[in-house]
Amino acid sequence: MDLQVEPHPEGRWIRLRVRGTLDAAGLEALRARMVAPESTRDGLAQLVDFREADGTGLDVDTVRAFARALARSDRRGVGRRAVVVASSLAWGMSRLAAGTTGATEETVRVFQDVEEAEAWLATEAG
Repeated sequence: MDLQVEPHPEGRWIRLRVRGTLDAAGLEALRARMVAPESTRDGLAQLVDFREADGTGLDVDTVRAFARALARSDRRGVGRRAVVVASSLAWGMSRLAAGTTGATEETVRVFQDVEEAEAWLATEAG
């Protein structure tokens, strides 16, 4: 798995771009990066982009474990998090993860269209 962090040109959010094959170790590396101080300063919003990731080898228990670990370590404040995926299966798994964390539609949303995700983030970052 390859993980790149790209700041928004205007500093509105950061994009965490995930590429390659996902496994439990890769999800742990992603979780650590999502909650790192430089990724969460001042409630900074996040766009987590899984469109180039292959999560077909992940099972529900691994996704739930990732979500629980994220919820325990996520102390970022009020910033929104948009998750962008390429398939309906990934959308469902991402919704499962969001539900496991107790996130609401006001703080975390899952999209299949990156432009929609960016527009949603921009409504708060405005």
